Amino acid sequence: MKILLLFIFFSITGFAQTSNFFVKQNGIIWENVFITDKKGITDLIQKHPRLVIKSSDSGTYKGYGSEVKHTCPDTSPFMEKDLSFDFEIVVSEGKYRVTVSNIKYTSNGKKGAKAIIKPESMWLASGQINKNYSNDYACLNNYFNRIFTMSSVYKNKT
Repeated sequence: MKILLLFIFFSITGFAQTSNFFVKQNGIIWENVFITDKKGITDLIQKHPRLVIKSSDSGTYKGYGSEVKHTCPDTSPFMEKDLSFDFEIVVSEGKYRVTVSNIKYTSNGKKGAKAIIKPESMWLASGQINKNYSNDYACLNNYFNRIFTMSSVYKNKT
């Protein structure tokens, strides 16, 4: 039965690329629940060189990701810039939920000034998720799933 439920879950998320994104207070939020029997989830996540957990309280951890680089083909040009975001991890028995908010891209402007790009300006249409940016959502969905799972991050020195 568990295998069937997991198959249905992954099938649905594969077809609905924006399924992990929703709108809250005019901001784009990404959220996913990961099933695991592993302990020390936050220790593993902090191994990512750009993720920082800044506070914890009774199984809830808050942090941020900064100056993160990711690339995907056929996405909006601003997605090539540095990515920053806030995250919250809530750990409970056998699972943990990750919520990402305050997504923004930063680029160096003229004279070293930083320009901040909030994707909501394009990703939201009349307070709803704009389906025209499905490649952007798919890219971020894959990226967030990858960095918040149990996979290790290695830097290739060659």
